[in-house]
Amino acid sequence: MLDRRKFLTSRYSMLILMFSIAINGCSRQPGNVSPGEVIKRLKDNRQQFDDLVRQFQADNPQGSIAFSCNDRNFISWNGISLKPVGSAWELSYAGISIKRSFEKTARILGSTVESLNYWIDISRRLPIEEIRATEDMSPAGQSPIEISFCGRRSARGVLTGVIFVPKSNESTYKRWTEAETGGHATYTKFELISDRWFYFEVLLVNRGAITLNLNQSFDESVFQQLAL
Repeated sequence: MLDRRKFLTSRYSMLILMFSIAINGCSRQPGNVSPGEVIKRLKDNRQQFDDLVRQFQADNPQGSIAFSCNDRNFISWNGISLKPVGSAWELSYAGISIKRSFEKTARILGSTVESLNYWIDISRRLPIEEIRATEDMSPAGQSPIEISFCGRRSARGVLTGVIFVPKSNESTYKRWTEAETGGHATYTKFELISDRWFYFEVLLVNRGAITLNLNQSFDESVFQQLAL
C-alpha cells in the first residue's frame, strides 16, 4: 500500500528541486547593461567588434556561441557545452559527455584551435555573454548578428546589446532603419547607432528560442559515436 506521507514528501522535494533549478537557470541569463554603457562599449572597441563579426561569419554564421560571465573557460557552441578538465576538454550534448583533447574538440565543432582560442580571449576582453544569428532561415553570412554583454541583472528582466546587419542583407537593414517602430517586433527598443550597428532591448520572457542550424560538420549521431 502506498504511504501517502512518503509520496507527498517525495513530491514536494521534487517541486523544490525543480524550482531551485529554474531559479539557478535564470541567474545564468545575460545581465542588463545600460544603453549608454552598451553604446560606449561598441564605440570604444569598434575594431574588435568588426573583427568579431567577421570571425563569427567564418566560424559559425547560423549558430550561437555563449559564455559564462563567472567562468570564462566555459563555452556553449550551438548547444554543446565545453569546459576544460585537466589537460582535456569535456564536451556535453544531449545528455552525453565525452573528454577529448583541445585539437579534437575543435574538429568535432567543425572549428580550429586558433578559432576557439580567439573566442575565449575575446570574451574576456569585451566581455561578451552571447553572440548569435537572429534569423536562422537566412543564407549563411546574411543573418543579423546579436551580441549581448555580461553586466548587472535588471529588475525589469530586460536584456540589452547590439546587433550587426551584414551588407549582404540590405532588405533587413532597410526595413529596420525605415520602420517607425524599429522594424522588429521582437525587441521593445531598437535604434540605429552607426553604420550597420543597432542598439536593442528585449524582455527575457519574450526572447523565445531560435532554432539553430548547427555547423554542417557536426551531427548528433557523430557525437554519440565519439562517446562510445
